[in-house]
Amino acid sequence: MQAIPQLLWIKCLESIIDFSPLTVEPETLLLDAIALMSQQGKIAVVTSSARIFGCLTEKDIVRLLASEIDLKNTKISQVMHPATMTFKQSQLENLAILLTQLRQSPLGLLLVVDEQERLIGTITKESSYQLLDSDLNQQQPANSDRQVTLEALRNSEERFRHLVETSSDLIWEVDKNGLYTYVSPKIRDILGYEPEEILEDV
Repeated sequence: MQAIPQLLWIKCLESIIDFSPLTVEPETLLLDAIALMSQQGKIAVVTSSARIFGCLTEKDIVRLLASEIDLKNTKISQVMHPATMTFKQSQLENLAILLTQLRQSPLGLLLVVDEQERLIGTITKESSYQLLDSDLNQQQPANSDRQVTLEALRNSEERFRHLVETSSDLIWEVDKNGLYTYVSPKIRDILGYEPEEILEDV
């Protein structure tokens, strides 16, 4: 199987960055944040004075609605994911690092930052899959190796997810600050907590 030329991928990878992410202040009320997310169809990134605090996803909204939280009086900073994975734009040339970090992100999201850690944009698993799918569809006859690579990537991710979620061991991941970014479902049996409870407490 031939290696995919890195220069081609750098150009393609830049196309999956959303350079105009939805940003909200930590004091934003949850109801207002949800309205903005609905209008723009994006994840809300919580920032203030160029500092990234966390984010809120569509899955979070479903969870919050099910818990009957007071949307009108709750601030986004009280319910956001404080642990988010960042990816420096200067690392964009390293496809392997990008895909690995994206796969490891419990939210399926990377926040793209500059060298001063200021938010530039976002990359989601969905946008990376769309890029790979659209590129494969445009050049399908010449790129059967890339189709195989994409399928292998998806299969590998599914195998990894299945292995972690069905393991009899507790598996977790922490970021460079020691904050939990992933906790396997086995935590229910071992400690009696839901994975979301552990991730929310960080």
